[in-house]
Amino acid sequence: MVLQSVPNWHADEYAVTELLTNEGSTFGALCACPVELSADSTSSRLKMTLSRVLAPPLSSLPICIPRYYGGVVLVGAGSLALNAYFTMRVMKARKEHNVQYPMLYHPTNNLFNCIQRAHQNYLEMLPSFLMTLFIGGLRYPRSFAVCGVVYLLGRILYFRGYSTGDPEKRKLGGVSLLGLLPMFLGLVAFGAQHLMASLKCNSCSLRS
Repeated sequence: MVLQSVPNWHADEYAVTELLTNEGSTFGALCACPVELSADSTSSRLKMTLSRVLAPPLSSLPICIPRYYGGVVLVGAGSLALNAYFTMRVMKARKEHNVQYPMLYHPTNNLFNCIQRAHQNYLEMLPSFLMTLFIGGLRYPRSFAVCGVVYLLGRILYFRGYSTGDPEKRKLGGVSLLGLLPMFLGLVAFGAQHLMASLKCNSCSLRS
C-alpha cells in the first residue's frame, strides 16, 4: 500500500479506504475487539453460529458508511420526491373543488377528503420510514434499499386507490407492508446485535 502521495493527516483514512476496497469488505476492521471463542470450548457449532448471529463481534458491525449505502440514500430521496408529487395533487384538488386554506378537509366533498387523507397518511408514516431506512440501511444496505422501493410502490398504490373517492380501493396499498415489516425486523436485529456486541466487548477502542 503506497501512502507517500497522501498528506500525513489523511494517511490513516486513506489506508482504511484502501483496505475496504482491496478486501471487498462492507465494514472496516476498525475495532480492536477480539472474538471471544476459546479453542477448547465444548459448545456445539450451532451454538457458536447462534452466538455470532445474536451477538457478533463489534468489529463486524458498521462504524462507517457501508458499500451500496448510496442505494439507501436514493430511496430516501425518492420518498421526498413522492411527497412533493402528493402535495401537488392535493393543491390541484384544492383548486378543482374550491377548498380554501386553512381548511384541511371539506365538510361534504368526499373526493377531496380522500385525496387529502391519502397524503396525510403518507406524511404520518414518513418520519418512521426514513428513520428505519437510514439506520437499518447501515447494516443491510441492499436489502433495505429493495424493501424501501417496495414500500414506496405500495404507497403509490395506496394514494391512487384512495384518491378515486372510494376508500376501499386504498387497501391495495397494503403491499407496502411487505417492504416495511422486513425493514422493522432488520432495524430491531441491528440494534440488538450492536448492543450485545458492545456489552460483550466493552473494552474495545474505536479509531476516530
